[in-house]
Amino acid sequence: MARLAQTKCCIICGHEVFRPRPRDEAIPALAWRQRYRIVYQDIHHVTRLSGLASHRDSRGHSWYAPWDHDDTREYSGIANLPERESIRVMDYRSSSENHLRYGFPAHENCWILLQKVYSPTPVPYDMLFNVCKSLEGPEPDRILDWGHDYGGALLVTHGDRVEGRNVDDIRDTAGFFHRDPCSSDEIEGLLRQSSETPPSGAEVSLETSLLKDPLASLPSDVRFLVANLLPTADLNALRLASRAFYFIFHEQSYWALRFAPGGERDWLFEATGIAKSQKVDWRSLYKTTSQFERLPPRLRNRSRIWNLAKLIKDATPSSPIASVTRPSIFGPDCEFDVWAEVTSSQLDTTRSSEDRPKVELPRQKFQLPGPLEEIKAYFIRLGPSEFISGITFLMTSNRSRHIGYKSGSVRKLKLREDPIGFNIQLEYLGILSIQAVYSNGDISEWLGDGFCMPTTRRLVLHDRITAVEGVFDGCKLIKLSFSRHPPKTMEEEETMSKRKSSVFHSGIWYPEMPGITANLNEKHAMLPYDFYPTLKGEAVSGSRYLPLCFTRFGGRQILGSLSTIRGNLNTAFALTYESDDSSPLEESWPRGYGYRATEHPCFQIDGKGGERFVRAIFTIEGDLKPNEEPFIHGVLSSAILITDRGRECELCDYGQQYDGVFNTIELKLQPLETITGIYGVPGGMSLGIVSEKANDTPP
Repeated sequence: MARLAQTKCCIICGHEVFRPRPRDEAIPALAWRQRYRIVYQDIHHVTRLSGLASHRDSRGHSWYAPWDHDDTREYSGIANLPERESIRVMDYRSSSENHLRYGFPAHENCWILLQKVYSPTPVPYDMLFNVCKSLEGPEPDRILDWGHDYGGALLVTHGDRVEGRNVDDIRDTAGFFHRDPCSSDEIEGLLRQSSETPPSGAEVSLETSLLKDPLASLPSDVRFLVANLLPTADLNALRLASRAFYFIFHEQSYWALRFAPGGERDWLFEATGIAKSQKVDWRSLYKTTSQFERLPPRLRNRSRIWNLAKLIKDATPSSPIASVTRPSIFGPDCEFDVWAEVTSSQLDTTRSSEDRPKVELPRQKFQLPGPLEEIKAYFIRLGPSEFISGITFLMTSNRSRHIGYKSGSVRKLKLREDPIGFNIQLEYLGILSIQAVYSNGDISEWLGDGFCMPTTRRLVLHDRITAVEGVFDGCKLIKLSFSRHPPKTMEEEETMSKRKSSVFHSGIWYPEMPGITANLNEKHAMLPYDFYPTLKGEAVSGSRYLPLCFTRFGGRQILGSLSTIRGNLNTAFALTYESDDSSPLEESWPRGYGYRATEHPCFQIDGKGGERFVRAIFTIEGDLKPNEEPFIHGVLSSAILITDRGRECELCDYGQQYDGVFNTIELKLQPLETITGIYGVPGGMSLGIVSEKANDTPP
């Protein structure tokens, strides 16, 4: 971690931008890493690209670069540096100080590649700057989190997509990340190898092919156009199925298009220029560049950075959005509407001002005056996940409302009827998917990935949706809110209040939500205070991104085959179970932490013989006050599950944490119920018990 703390990393390639040490001065190949530009915002909040600079002030966050894009400056030493040219780099704490410029660095050669990716349009400085501000990431003062590992440069050994990632180091694991991606020597050598006389084409005889292959009747230019729409691997498969496409593999123009902008090898953009003065065997060049491990190190780094630059372009919106609230469309009847919200950790209101900048994020709010018929969502990709960047709500009479960006891929969801709310999937960077909930309890398909990610029922309002509000960072949706009309009766108001403060309805569950038959025994749950109502009766869980792990070891359907439970809450907070009828099942949580439940003690249970968990005992450390719920104020010390045969399964034993009083809380289930799982906040001393009606229990 010491090495990481002294680095600032290029926002494009993820490798450090550094002031070379004395032993590095004699290595010309490393000189490219000290030449940089900074995408920064000046004191008038105008985004600019700095001039070319070479040097870094190793004392802290202040870097130096000429403000004008066309200037070049080389700084030496740490004395007599021009303060007027200082720019705070990746320092969120200074973002509210108007007298400071701040921004994000990029190697000059990496920036050249980003410009080539955007060509012929210029790089949108303002949009890129806003996106960089949004990617707070695992180490916000050192490296941005684009959701990927920068092609292997980022070593992440703790954390996952659910809670966020912690960076252990930044390493040149492949041995070529430090190589100059714009060096011309290896490129010219590679092109010289492919400058042989190209082979001639070979057309298939139509007389011999028409009887066996109807595709041979298509004109050759039509077949050529079809081939250009297919990836090379798919064309190779098509060639084996239809010899009418065989001739294309001898067409130099087809292989040349692989190196054109948008092609599979467009990172070798110099090839197009070389071909104007000499013959190039494009097929041979394609074959040579297909063997990535045999490419020269500089070209391998070029390919890596080029692909990363493409990801940046795909994630960066082409135009900004502004805050929009239309008071004129919100009449007096909407003034007291009830709102529900879901928020990613990117907008965590509990963080201190020292941890994140005080910035005004775009906020858009519209009324939805009619029943919804269709939803259209826009998605941008960050690493393995696709996030919602904007949503269009289509209503009857061809009316529509749109919030957010209109960038990325588009997907549509046709609604069966006007929904009463939505299930939402999200992770720490933003909102992933949305699913309609209908009045009879049915649900639609997911609009988005919809697979094994934190999910919540917070936006199920059980009434018609009257308005929508979204909060956005530089590229995606990070907070979504819906409103409904206020309750009409005291009974309805009481039901709404209970639902709002219930962990079942307000919790963010991973990897799946508990079913409607599950009893969460919330009064005996040891959970953080954030999940419970404040003294004013308002649920604070709506303002936090705090996933709850829900682990089922059996469920009522297969309790009769349960034989072994493995796991320990002290470290892994993960359970597995083995059955006599199927192979062992993996633990549910935490998937990205590297812990294995099989490494922990196991508990043998006679599921086939009818043995069930029927009691739970918590030992809580803390001085419990009268009339106060123990699960809010105590500290979990140990937890034990007890079967109906009196056998004990110890889930955790944290020992004494404070010099306080120990209290024992016993959970007794309702008649015919059995314990079927646990839940809690990962990594914390928390625990809740899930029980269900055990209708499969032998008498």
